[in-house]
Amino acid sequence: MKRVICDTCIWYYLGDKTLHFDPDQEFELCCTYLNMWELITSNNLITNFKKIQNACKAIIEHCNTFILSSPFNHLETLANNKYYHEVTELFHIIEYIANTDKDEFLIDINNGVLENIIVQKSHTLNNFFVEQITSELIEYKNMLSKQKRTLKVQAKTNKIRIMSVDFQKNSIINELKNYNSLFNIDYIDENFWNNLKFYFESRLLFFYNYKHSSEMKIYKNDAVDLLNLVYVNFDCLYWTEERKWNNIFKEAQLDSFLYQQISK
Repeated sequence: MKRVICDTCIWYYLGDKTLHFDPDQEFELCCTYLNMWELITSNNLITNFKKIQNACKAIIEHCNTFILSSPFNHLETLANNKYYHEVTELFHIIEYIANTDKDEFLIDINNGVLENIIVQKSHTLNNFFVEQITSELIEYKNMLSKQKRTLKVQAKTNKIRIMSVDFQKNSIINELKNYNSLFNIDYIDENFWNNLKFYFESRLLFFYNYKHSSEMKIYKNDAVDLLNLVYVNFDCLYWTEERKWNNIFKEAQLDSFLYQQISK
């Protein structure tokens, strides 16, 4: 059975019945740490509780497998084969939201019962990665602008591709080192990058499109959506209905990783 990593919006769509998933012997849906983190830190918990609750119910109903390690710990595991703490309390909160009415939930919020996880959003994901990827986008844009002025026209495409690949690899390594100062970069090898093909190629094009589009805006959830791709490898597929991301995946020739391409 092939695992299907889901974009967080899929759980919303399954929850409100916009999408349907029929269990079979070929595919099983997988909920990630980031899916759960986005749901339990969403402002919709206060403004549209039913929407979050339905998404949580969809996870319980349809999800057969979970990835409970943070994306950064997951990257470390890919590098050194060590397994890190799994944040099981995230799933317990998903269960709690799915089975609690709004009034009781708001009482618990006011009493501080869920304050540590829901009210205090994870600084690692809410600030560290978003701020870092934003600064990297600016740095990347400046780098290409400077280099373009010095390159001959016929050499531009290949040269920019090489510079972009090197920049992204160094950025990912720096993100890991900033997250864990004890991380040993000697663990990074070709196998590590092979396992990150879907994430890396998508990230490469995401940055490139940002550089060449005067209208492209970067939002906080873009960074989280991008980071969710680290969980995808050659043994699974990815499911999203967002046109922006599907266009990036197809332009990057990553169609074979997409669930909807095979299932429709």
